[in-house]
Amino acid sequence: MSDAGRRLQEKIGAFGMQKEAIKAAYTAARAQASIAEAFAGISGDVTDAGTAAGRAEDQEADLQARGKRTR
Repeated sequence: MSDAGRRLQEKIGAFGMQKEAIKAAYTAARAQASIAEAFAGISGDVTDAGTAAGRAEDQEADLQARGKRTR
């Protein structure tokens, strides 16, 4: 094979490795984004649950106060 042919083969091989590295980085970035979104959703759910619990406690305290006033 000529020098030009060998250089072309090397460039093709390097391109293939670069393409695979980019694909791997892309896949990793998508996984990280999915994980971050899942944690954000969980965090939001926990916050929503905390808010709901706080409202329930407030309503319970109001009901107790109303009960004491009517006695």
